[in-house]
Amino acid sequence: MSDFLLTIAIPTYNREVYLRRLLESLFNQKSDFKNQVEIIISDNASTDNTQAVIGDFMNNKLEISLITNPENIGSDRNIAQCYTKAKGKYVVAFGDDDVLYPNSVAIILDIINKVKDFGVLYLNWELIKKDRLILESDILLFDDYLQFYNKVSHNSTFISGNVVNSKYVNNINFDRYFGTNLVQLPFILTASLSETYNIFHIQPLVGVQPDNSGGFSVCKVFGENLNQILNEFDVSLKTNRVFNLIKVRLLIESFPNWIYRIKNTKHFFSDDNNLHETLSSVYSKFPQYWFFVYPLIVLNKTILKVLWPFYRIYAKILGYLLNKKEKNQPAKIIKIR
Repeated sequence: MSDFLLTIAIPTYNREVYLRRLLESLFNQKSDFKNQVEIIISDNASTDNTQAVIGDFMNNKLEISLITNPENIGSDRNIAQCYTKAKGKYVVAFGDDDVLYPNSVAIILDIINKVKDFGVLYLNWELIKKDRLILESDILLFDDYLQFYNKVSHNSTFISGNVVNSKYVNNINFDRYFGTNLVQLPFILTASLSETYNIFHIQPLVGVQPDNSGGFSVCKVFGENLNQILNEFDVSLKTNRVFNLIKVRLLIESFPNWIYRIKNTKHFFSDDNNLHETLSSVYSKFPQYWFFVYPLIVLNKTILKVLWPFYRIYAKILGYLLNKKEKNQPAKIIKIR
């Protein structure tokens, strides 16, 4: 049996600058590890100086279990490998372009020690800020996964934000999800729906690099691929509410921004002009799609730029009304440090 409470597993490919920043954030916290934290890096056959960056930190006594893939096996396989190789009781596959803020590792360990058994600990995130220090650490402890997802919703797809109970790794046939760009989601869903408790950390512990995702069709991934995965779960009235909640939040909070970027700014997504065709097969039954996504698809760039500030206010109001409709039961607030 491993004594590791936490595995921080980092899938990486040609991100030497960002990876160095992340490893610095971990190196500065290594005194908090107390032999309870395992760091894994799975290098997907990088062709830049990734190996040299890793070597620098290993030479400075940051203990790293390094996996070097002889060839690029794809992002999904690389993320799955991070999960299956983890020895910790809990595991987070952490994006190489994100950072864990100072004191975050100690906070996560404290939560694991206090709560003992839970499905998912959601860390919360914000766009990265320099010199960010977490002065407070409060969690919401949920014993109802519907209320947990009312808080987390589509952020359940964010690998860096979800610390997952690793005992559920063996329940997942990751091969089924290669090519979906959502290989992490069945694992996160299974753990959160199976355990009595799930946790939301109120203050952001993760700093996220803005506008740095891409290389895939965001509409296909969060449309057809997401729907395929959700359909594989046993659907009850309660889980159906969870899955619809995830989809509605995507329609209100994420798709409009993605479509705006695709139509008006430099982006790294591979979507073509058939956005409606790609999305309608999954979302045509949702009124939120027709009121808040489809108009952005059909508007030309000039009008879209003019209306965008007004739309953001409109979407914010709708998000507030949605949260009122799906009311949270009181969650237990626990102060960690």
